[in-house]
Amino acid sequence: MKIIGLVAQNVKNIKAIEIQADGKSVVLSGKNEVGKSSVIDAITMALTGQMVERPIKDGETRAEVVINLGDYIVKRVWTEAFSVIRKIILGILTFIWILTKQQEISVLNIY
Repeated sequence: MKIIGLVAQNVKNIKAIEIQADGKSVVLSGKNEVGKSSVIDAITMALTGQMVERPIKDGETRAEVVINLGDYIVKRVWTEAFSVIRKIILGILTFIWILTKQQEISVLNIY
């Protein structure tokens, strides 16, 4: 399966980008911090659902990626509310982990 086209907005370091492969290979090149890795992260997040840290560009509240695969079009949208929920869940998991470690330490101190 080939990526025929990509449109991304406010993803990581990308304000907006549109790439049309037109059946050809696409090479991403440029200086550091211009968004090459952000394009790869956008593709990964859209196709796998795997998240990266801070998927939404700083100062924005919404990010979107649309990938044209020919027979399929994949569209993913992330919102600030999603980021807040994710932070809350990570905070809860961290708190649980800390409590677990404290209980382990307490048990060790008893012996």
